[in-house]
Amino acid sequence: GAVVRLKCTFEGAIHGCAATGRLLYTTGGYGEPWNSAFFVAQPDPRLLVAAEKFAENATFHPSKGWNKMGFAYKDGTYDGADHGAGFFHTLFTMWDREGLPRQAMLAAGVPLATSVGSGEVGKFLVSPLDMCVWNYQHSQGCHADFDC
Repeated sequence: GAVVRLKCTFEGAIHGCAATGRLLYTTGGYGEPWNSAFFVAQPDPRLLVAAEKFAENATFHPSKGWNKMGFAYKDGTYDGADHGAGFFHTLFTMWDREGLPRQAMLAAGVPLATSVGSGEVGKFLVSPLDMCVWNYQHSQGCHADFDC
């Protein structure tokens, strides 16, 4: 699904962005589409219920990902695909397709936007943040002039 990239410039802003209802996350240091070490969401028990519902029925397939939904923009598996990183990435960024993530989110009562990055007010949205700024691990993938 499509995502809207946000530019949050200081720590206070990260909470402000999340308070709008967006779930914010970073990619991993080696090209993983989601890094479990950093994601921020406004506390909402419906997200926990959605994760529980997804966990009750989802299975991981080594060549096709969680519930055979693929690996996002990666051609294949990645470090963490079979546990937290892959689980949350599938649930929280692939709900705009038909399948178990969408069913889990709807069953939990999460108000879904028409697409992941639509920007609809009052609807669940997800946005990646700059990994180099918010979850720095090493310089791979960062701008050449990036100064940690």
